[in-house]
Amino acid sequence: PGLRAGSSAMRKRLKSYSFLSAGDERRIDDAALESLWLRSRRLALFRALVKEYVKRSVRVATANGWPLEARTVRDAVEHLVLEIRSAVPGDCDAAWVFVACSETLDPKEVLKEVRSQFPGTRNIHCSTSCRGVTTDAGFLATQCDDGCHRALSLFCVFDPLGAYCTVGARPCSSPASVPLFEQQLDWAYLRLRKGALGILKSGDEDPLTPSPEPLAEHLVIWMSGLPNTEEQALEALYDWGHKRFGRSVPVIGGSAADATIGGLWRTFCLQADGAERVFDEALGSGIVLTLIASSVKVFPCFMHPFTPLPEVTAKVVSCGSTEEAKDEASGRVIQQVRDSSGKVWPAGTLYREWCEEHIQ
Repeated sequence: PGLRAGSSAMRKRLKSYSFLSAGDERRIDDAALESLWLRSRRLALFRALVKEYVKRSVRVATANGWPLEARTVRDAVEHLVLEIRSAVPGDCDAAWVFVACSETLDPKEVLKEVRSQFPGTRNIHCSTSCRGVTTDAGFLATQCDDGCHRALSLFCVFDPLGAYCTVGARPCSSPASVPLFEQQLDWAYLRLRKGALGILKSGDEDPLTPSPEPLAEHLVIWMSGLPNTEEQALEALYDWGHKRFGRSVPVIGGSAADATIGGLWRTFCLQADGAERVFDEALGSGIVLTLIASSVKVFPCFMHPFTPLPEVTAKVVSCGSTEEAKDEASGRVIQQVRDSSGKVWPAGTLYREWCEEHIQ
């Protein structure tokens, strides 16, 4: 009776659609309607089960700060992982771990200890930060007994139905390097695709190149680059997204940093294939990317501590690649600015005056 009632209700619904003719209605028999109704019920039940599973299983947990009693990276990582495990039920492996740390820590040692605590995690994404790290617990950094500042934080995503792939790539320093960068992105996406739910895939099971499909609509990229690599990488990611999927892929993340702006910044990772990659000014510049297709929707959010001060404003007059003005058309260094009275200043001089007289 339930099936007959369901098929009857579906017949009435189909009759209300203007594209059905009288002949179409006669060809819709009860058996076909009952089959269609059953499939719709199964799909609704599947969605309800997945929603409940995701609600119970997907967790994001953070732990921040170098413990005062920690003497080694192992001590600090074990302390933070205990905090992570206390916030996550069960003994499951993280699908993805993001690590932010001070440049005073050895990247190989950080990767070794994090891997030992998450042996089943194939994607570990790391970047250095300036002195400390900010999480929901606030900004934390520790000055140890030897006078060295140390900081370490973990951002762990537990998502059994999600797909993640971390890869280290050389930057797009020239047009000739863009094809290699795109090949690395293709490899990462196809690797991500292997671990994704079948319902999100379309076309061949093992395609040679990425193409539009539901999985691509869920894609977000987390990027950590060394200074001077970000703009070219963002342009390449934009072009790659439109070539492969006909859309822009959202990119979140930020630049690696150090405490002195001395070029000690690093990005490093454990790739999805088990290889370790480390990038710095000595070993060579690079970018760490994690392709994310989580089982829950991701909403990028930009947060900052910026507060506008109308009384301290100026217009950029010149910029370039160095602090010396050379009539360059563009560059990352602001050289000269014009204040509200029309006076042209060296940018650093005026900024310092603002900091000393107004902001402090």
